[in-house]
Amino acid sequence: EMYPTNKKVRVYCRKCEKLKKQHIVGTSQNGGYKVMVWGCFSFNGVGKIIIIRDKLNAAKYINILANNLRESAEMHHMDNFIFQQDRAPPHTAKITSNWLRDQNIPVLDWALQSPDMNLI
Repeated sequence: EMYPTNKKVRVYCRKCEKLKKQHIVGTSQNGGYKVMVWGCFSFNGVGKIIIIRDKLNAAKYINILANNLRESAEMHHMDNFIFQQDRAPPHTAKITSNWLRDQNIPVLDWALQSPDMNLI
């Protein structure tokens, strides 16, 4: 099985038909997979892309930023930039805001309920 599950499955068939395994088709709302990545880009080009394997919290997010944000900016010779992120909890956590401030990284404020502003 590609996406094993122990969830109950509902099957519809006629009373006179015997249930056959080959007629059962499993479904998954999102295709059965999920990939979370961190990435960045600018007018000058694309920065690093990092696959996030575990649930993301503020501490892990700061670690990703610390190891990848400035390096991505340096790849394109960007000494000055304004960082934009959405309002996901790891992004808006006080510890994250403090870290960005301490690193002198300016952050563009994100409007509430504005998915149309996301450049990705």
